Amino acid sequence: MWEAGIGGLFGGGALGLAVGWFVRHKSAEKEKAELQQKMLDVERIRIGLEHDLKNLRDSHGEKERVSQLQFEQLAQKIFEDKQKTFQEISTQGLQGLLNPFKDRLQELQKKVEETYEKEGREVFSLRQEILRMMEMGRKMEAETKNLTMALKGDVKAQGNWGELVLEKILEHSGLRAGEEFITQAQGMNLKSEDGRVLRPDVIIKLPEGKNLIIDSKVSLVSYDRLIGASTEEDRSKHKRDFLVSVKAHIEILSSKNYQAIEGLTTPDFVLLFAPIEGALSMILEGEKDLFTYGWDRKIILVGPTTLLATLRTVTAIWKQERQHKNALLIAEAGGRLYDKFASFVDDFDKMGKHIKDLQTQHDNVTGKLKTGRGNLMVSVEKLRELGVKSTKVLKDVSSEELS
Repeated sequence: MWEAGIGGLFGGGALGLAVGWFVRHKSAEKEKAELQQKMLDVERIRIGLEHDLKNLRDSHGEKERVSQLQFEQLAQKIFEDKQKTFQEISTQGLQGLLNPFKDRLQELQKKVEETYEKEGREVFSLRQEILRMMEMGRKMEAETKNLTMALKGDVKAQGNWGELVLEKILEHSGLRAGEEFITQAQGMNLKSEDGRVLRPDVIIKLPEGKNLIIDSKVSLVSYDRLIGASTEEDRSKHKRDFLVSVKAHIEILSSKNYQAIEGLTTPDFVLLFAPIEGALSMILEGEKDLFTYGWDRKIILVGPTTLLATLRTVTAIWKQERQHKNALLIAEAGGRLYDKFASFVDDFDKMGKHIKDLQTQHDNVTGKLKTGRGNLMVSVEKLRELGVKSTKVLKDVSSEELS
């Protein structure tokens, strides 16, 4: 009985142990399953967090990239605005300074072009006149011979005709009446030392206020008789008469002493014009000392060809004088232009310094208004946060600046 009780006790204990083990085993498996489930949940959470972290990092990088791009765009816009403003100010300032400079430069260029164009025309004209000079001399010689028959014996008519030939030469010389020459001393009121009124046929004006006197005297009667003489004896007689007549004209012209007249600045000689080239050549060839005779009395004998060449030389002198004056005017204009340009450079430098000063002042004011520590925008925005009523909000103030 006791043994049965013992056996039953052990049997019941074993069964209890088995049941207890089974129950604990089931509980452990359940806990293990729950633990594994929790681990899976934790892993899912970890993966989700890593994914969120990656998204957050990507989003932050994108925001940084966008912010950088926006900053660069803003900086570029500010630079372009300032550059545009500077260009507008510079353009307006430069136009105001350069327009007078441009006008003076165009004026100078026009004057130089006109001067050289005129010089070219005058050189060509001079060449043509030289080519025509001999031809004109031959024509005048023929006209002289044709008129001799009509004029001989009438001294006044001879004088008027000589002056007419002289006038034609003056017209072909390029000199201008009233400008480079005066006839009959009009408006000059010239008088000799003894008070006689003097009217030289032509007064040629030279540069520097000097003058050249031309008087026309002819002795056509003796010359015509010389040409028409049939014997050597008559030819010699009329040649002597012609020579005496020419010397008499030299004496008369020398006695007027034009060099001493007040109001005239002349060389030490006067031109005695003989309108017949052949007559002058003949008398000079026959009387070698005639030129010296006139020179000693400060008189130089000239015919149409010689006089025209002399007057063309005077014309060339006047042309050079005008070119010299133009050169002086150009030099003076160039000097004024240089001064204007130097003044422009100074003004341009001052304008640049002024713009730079304005930029510095603008940056200083911007710092006080927006970007500097304790700037006005932050201070004003704090007033709004403290309760100041407003209908607008400052957009350029960040929360970091207000903190």
